[in-house]
Amino acid sequence: MKAIKKTHNNFVSVYNSYNGADIMDSNFKNADCFVEFERFDHNADKLRRTGKGIDYLSICSPNYLHGSHIIYVLLSWADVICEKPIVRNP
Repeated sequence: MKAIKKTHNNFVSVYNSYNGADIMDSNFKNADCFVEFERFDHNADKLRRTGKGIDYLSICSPNYLHGSHIIYVLLSWADVICEKPIVRNP
């Protein structure tokens, strides 16, 4: 989050399985925060349809989820940044 803020970029939408909205609100007040993947997916689709799409998606999930998250995003709507090594099989 610090690097994104420091480079004057912005969080548009966040999916986190725990409710980290308070952390996001302190740094990016206009970001939509979701704890359910389906709601995040619906919001990302809505952004794409209205021309306000997401350019990049940063994946910070547990390693064993990287493969499925990366494939979903690349096939759906954005480029991916993954901060950890990619693990296809646990």
